[in-house]
Amino acid sequence: MTVQLRDAADAVIPTATDTVTIDPFLDSSCTNSAGTLTSNSTAAAAGVASFATPNHTVAHVIYVKASATGYTSACSNAVTVTPT
Repeated sequence: MTVQLRDAADAVIPTATDTVTIDPFLDSSCTNSAGTLTSNSTAAAAGVASFATPNHTVAHVIYVKASATGYTSACSNAVTVTPT
């Protein structure tokens, strides 16, 4: 999963190295928490934060909220979780 840090013109900020955090939610507005994800925080490189192994241990549909200080948070489309 990747998260892009974008400016007001919707362009990726190539110099951004901010820390991005992702969290799971049960609703599309990302207001009803679904717990936590493992490996949920990482620094961006060239404006892109890459999450190699975010893990949620409960099977259900979640929405992932990405946030970083100084940026507007974003909520993903629905993601179906099937723990292994």
